[in-house]
Amino acid sequence: MNRVKQSSKMTGHVSNEEKAEHKDAENALKDYPTLDVEPPKGLNATALREWKRLTSLLMENLPVSALDRTAIEMYVRAYATYITAMNAIRKDGLVKDGRKNPYFTIAEESTKTIRAIGNDLGLTISSRQRLELNKAKTDKPSDPFEALLNGG
Repeated sequence: MNRVKQSSKMTGHVSNEEKAEHKDAENALKDYPTLDVEPPKGLNATALREWKRLTSLLMENLPVSALDRTAIEMYVRAYATYITAMNAIRKDGLVKDGRKNPYFTIAEESTKTIRAIGNDLGLTISSRQRLELNKAKTDKPSDPFEALLNGG
C-alpha cells in the first residue's frame, strides 16, 4: 500500500492537471469504508496483541479501509504462527528426533506470508523506501518559470 502524498504538499514540476488528478485520487481514498478495528473472532493472544498494535499504526499513518481487513487479519495470524513456531524451535532446537524440526518449515512459510502481506501494507523498510523515493521525485525545487508555464 502506497502512502499518498497530500495534493496540498505537492511542489515542483507538477502540472495543474497532475495536481487535480492527485487531489481526485486523494479524495477517492476517503470514499472507502473505514476499517473496523474490532479484532476478528478467534485470534489467539499473540495475534490479538499484533492486531491492536498494527491497526493503530496503520490508521495513524496510512489510508487503510475495510478492504484491508482480510490482509491485516492474515498478517497477524501468520505473525502468531511464526511466534509459536519460533518458541517451539527455541524449546526443542532445530533438530528434533534426528530430523529437522517441523516447526522450522512452519516458521519459514509464515515468514514468507508476513513479508508478502507486510510489503503490500507498507510495513517493510523497502516498501516505505519506495514510497519516499516516489515522493522525492515529485518534491523538486520550485521553479518560478515553471509556475508561469503552468498558469500559476
